[in-house]
This record gives sequence, structure tokens and C-alpha cells, in this order.
Amino acid sequence: MELAIEEIARAGAMHVEPAFIRGYVDIDEGMFTRANASKLRVRAETAGLGIKAVSAHLDLSGPDAVDALSRRVTFAAGIGASFLTTNAGPMKNREGIRRTIDAVLPRLEQADIALALENPGHGKGDLLDSARSGATSYARSDRGTSA
Repeated sequence: MELAIEEIARAGAMHVEPAFIRGYVDIDEGMFTRANASKLRVRAETAGLGIKAVSAHLDLSGPDAVDALSRRVTFAAGIGASFLTTNAGPMKNREGIRRTIDAVLPRLEQADIALALENPGHGKGDLLDSARSGATSYARSDRGTSA
């Protein structure tokens, strides 16, 4: 991460979006601590970079999703990000995804962080497998029904 931040700053960027995505990098849930967030924020600031967003993907329908998402919110706040990006999870688990978001929403609001849901690269069977399904899910949830 240190080398990446240095190289990104040398390339003339103004901001960096750290990404913690299983399959691309090794992720340990212990990474998402206030101390690690502080170190990352200082590294970025020292290099002259801001952090507006962090990608820290997980399946929001998993059994530990509320705790995992809560850790990511704390981490995102610690690095100064306004956006926390993740995948949602499988369409078949949409009610669990909604419960996780509802449970963590107060923490997101308190931290002034927007949760950004991204479609996965494979685009098959996920709650948000395309822009169209994302808009449809949003429209359903906006009317008060489960996404």
C-alpha cells in the first residue's frame, strides 16, 4: 500500500481510493481498525493525497455482515472517506442484505458516509448485477418494500 500511494502521488493524482476486495488482495477482517485507518490516512496525507472513497467489499447477506460492515464504516471514517463501496450479495438473499443495511444505517449516517453498492464483475445472480437491476431494487425499496 505504501508503494502504491507513493506511485499514485508521483503520477500527479490528487486522491486515492484504497481497495480491499477478496480475490484481488488478501483481506483479514483485523485490517479494519482505527489504528490501521489512521496509518493509512497519514501515509496518504504525507504523499499529498486525499481519500474520498474506500472499496471494502463483502457479502452484505453473510452471517457476520453487520459486524463486518460496521468495522468498514469505522475504518472509512478513520481515513476520512465519504464513500464506502461494497458489493451487495446474491439476489436470493436480498432480505438479508436489506437487514444488514438497515442495521448499519445509523452508523453510516453518524459518520456521514454514503454506502455505495457496486455490481460485481461477474454480473450473474447478484442483487445488483447491472444498472437496470440496481435501479429496480432502489425503486422497490423506495416504495417501502424489500429490495
